[in-house]
Amino acid sequence: MKKLMILTVLIGVSCLFTGCLKIYKEVSEYVEDMNLVQKETPSYSAEVKRNITINNTEEITYKTYKKGDKWKTEQYKRGGGEVYNILIFDGEEVYSYAPGSKFAVSIPKLNNDKAPSINQANPLNPLFEWSTQLPVHIDKPVTPEFVNNKEKKNGFDCRLISYGPERTVCVSDKYGIAVYEQISFKDRQGKNFSMETNVTSVDTTELDDSVFELPENVKKLSINEAINEMKNLLKTFKK
Repeated sequence: MKKLMILTVLIGVSCLFTGCLKIYKEVSEYVEDMNLVQKETPSYSAEVKRNITINNTEEITYKTYKKGDKWKTEQYKRGGGEVYNILIFDGEEVYSYAPGSKFAVSIPKLNNDKAPSINQANPLNPLFEWSTQLPVHIDKPVTPEFVNNKEKKNGFDCRLISYGPERTVCVSDKYGIAVYEQISFKDRQGKNFSMETNVTSVDTTELDDSVFELPENVKKLSINEAINEMKNLLKTFKK
């Protein structure tokens, strides 16, 4: 009895300093809990680095914000902290906007069986919907499995989950999002493709709605209207 009490105290102390993870039998149960964590958090912002390799490795860095159905992503120039493109979903439309530009271009909605929905245009989406995101060439669902109950990725405590040999994610219990993702496969042409996504920081400070608004002096254009604007500009330069 005394040994059992000592063991209980030791486990309690261990949990206090290292944290004890709830044990899930099925990933589906874990997905439900993590979806709840996301819903209970008013808003997120995250710094992300993504390396994509096909022939050469291309590094993309961006900061992304989410509040309810709204999101914004600021993509940085290579080798610097300057933002060169912004994507905003205001709850109705996605706009692409270059800082300092006089207009923002509305991106057409993609709502059919073979194309992602409008929300899936968000680069943050695989981090939040890690349980449903698959490499683009995979048509059939893959049953996820826990690889390990606890890992450390990018300074975050997370759970490593495998979606077969081609995709692995590590999910933070604290935030409910994937803080690491690795995808690797051969495409239909036989080329090797790999993508590694690393979240470097997460902030859950509540965001103001103005974060998801375009500047007042920016004109909203459809793609066709934007093309006509460019044509008019070219005519002006030629004169």
